[in-house]
Amino acid sequence: MVRHPAGFVADPTDSSVSRRRLSGVPDPQEQRPRDASPAPATGTDDIRQWAMALPEVEETNHFRLHVPVFKVGGRTFVGLGKDETTAVFCVSEQEADNAATADPDSCAAVRRQDARRSFLGLEVNLGDVDAKRIRDLVERAWRQQAPKKLVAQRDRDASPS
Repeated sequence: MVRHPAGFVADPTDSSVSRRRLSGVPDPQEQRPRDASPAPATGTDDIRQWAMALPEVEETNHFRLHVPVFKVGGRTFVGLGKDETTAVFCVSEQEADNAATADPDSCAAVRRQDARRSFLGLEVNLGDVDAKRIRDLVERAWRQQAPKKLVAQRDRDASPS
C-alpha cells in the first residue's frame, strides 16, 4: 500500500485506482459522507413570494436605493438592503430591540441617521437567519403596517368556520 499526498491509500498492484484519481473519476469504494452544507440563504425571491401572498401588497423600488420595497396600504413593511443580503422589517420597536439584543450578530434595530433618530425597523442579515424566521418577520411586519381592518379580515378568513 502507498499513501498519497492527497490522503488516500492505494494498492500499487491495482493501477485502476491511480487512473481513476488522475482522470478525476471518484473511486466508488471511497464514498465518504460529505459535510452537510448550510441551508441556502433566504433571498429576494423568497421574500417577494411571501410578501406578495399577503393581501393588498404592492412591490415598488426604493426612491433612492432602487431596491425592492413591499408596501401595504401605502406603508412600507419590508425593504431590502442595497446588496440584498439584508432586509429591514417594520416591526414594533420593542420587538426589534429584543431581537437585536438576543442576536446582535444577525439583527439590529435601525434608526434614522438624522437628529430625530426615529425608529425604522429591524435589519436582519438574511444569510444568518433561517427561512422560517424570515417568513415570520414578513408576516409580523405586514401585520404591524397593514390597516387594522385588513388584518382583522385576514384573521377571519384564516380561522376555521
